[in-house]
Amino acid sequence: MWRQNKPEIHCQLDFFLVSVSLAGKFLKADILPGYKTDHFLCIIVINYQSHPRGPGLWKLNSSLLWEMDYVNNIKSTILEMVNQCKSDRTVDEVLLREMIKIQTTCRDTSIKYSKAKTKKMKTEEADIENDIAAL
Repeated sequence: MWRQNKPEIHCQLDFFLVSVSLAGKFLKADILPGYKTDHFLCIIVINYQSHPRGPGLWKLNSSLLWEMDYVNNIKSTILEMVNQCKSDRTVDEVLLREMIKIQTTCRDTSIKYSKAKTKKMKTEEADIENDIAAL
C-alpha cells in the first residue's frame, strides 16, 4: 500500500506475483504499516527446506597435472597399488590398469591434495588481507 496526504492519494497492492516454483512454498503473506515511510511493509513467509547435498560428482582438475608435487604424489600412490598387486598372480597388466582407474585411492589422493592446496591458498590470502589492514 502507498499513501500520500497532499493531495490525498491511496494505492494498494492487492496481490503478490511469484514464480510457479515458489507458489506452493508460501506460508503467509501480509501487508503491515511501515514506520516513518509512505509505503507499507510487505511480508512474505516462505517454507524453504533445503535437502542436504552429498559430495556430488568428482572431476579431475587437470591444472593439477602441471604441479610436480601432485604428479609425484599420484605416482607414489600408483606404485603402492602396483606393489600390492605384484604378489597376486591373477592380476595381469590390463586388469591392473583398470583397477588403478577404478580404485578410489587416486581420486582420494587428488581430493586430499586439492583440499590442502585450497586451505593453504585461503590462509595465505587471509594473511595478506591482514597485512593490508595493518598498513
